[in-house]
Amino acid sequence: MNSLSSLAAVAWQTDFLADRHYQAGNAAGWLSRAEKQAATNYPLSGRLYLAKSGWLLLSVPNALVRGVFDALTAPGAELPLAGVMNVPNVDADVLNAHISVMTGEEVAAIGGDKINERGHHYGYTLGPVKEIALKNVEGVSKVWVIEVTAPGLSALRKSYGLSAFPKDEPFHITVAARRRNVLGNNDVSKVESSRGT
Repeated sequence: MNSLSSLAAVAWQTDFLADRHYQAGNAAGWLSRAEKQAATNYPLSGRLYLAKSGWLLLSVPNALVRGVFDALTAPGAELPLAGVMNVPNVDADVLNAHISVMTGEEVAAIGGDKINERGHHYGYTLGPVKEIALKNVEGVSKVWVIEVTAPGLSALRKSYGLSAFPKDEPFHITVAARRRNVLGNNDVSKVESSRGT
């Protein structure tokens, strides 16, 4: 039995599992940089929960996002922390990797208490990393996402009379963001500040 076996005691330790999620994310990021796709894609799963923001989300390991982020080379990209993404009711320095399943408006229209699938696990598989220009998030010009395939989440949305995807966009995991004007011409200079002027 090797250390990759799920029967090995080490395979169930939290640090071991987090390391595997990081490696999977990092590999996805590097494959994306090479414009390649993994030959095989293993199914992952997450737990469905109602977030403080009012959105219905599927949990994703933060290590997966950190792994992809570390493989990105885009200037000005930063982790999609709650403060960067303007997430309401959440501390600004929180990284909360997730797949958005229902918007706050959709949850409010249905009634959060009526969504009895919360706490259930749903599967997903990773797709390519995409770069998307944004206009609807204040202060953010661009995000990088991993597209995911999640037929169970689409079926869940349809069971509540909704379209297959939130905002008619494919399911995804946001792995990086770039703030507006971060690469623009301005008076701030690392060179000048390092010289003490």
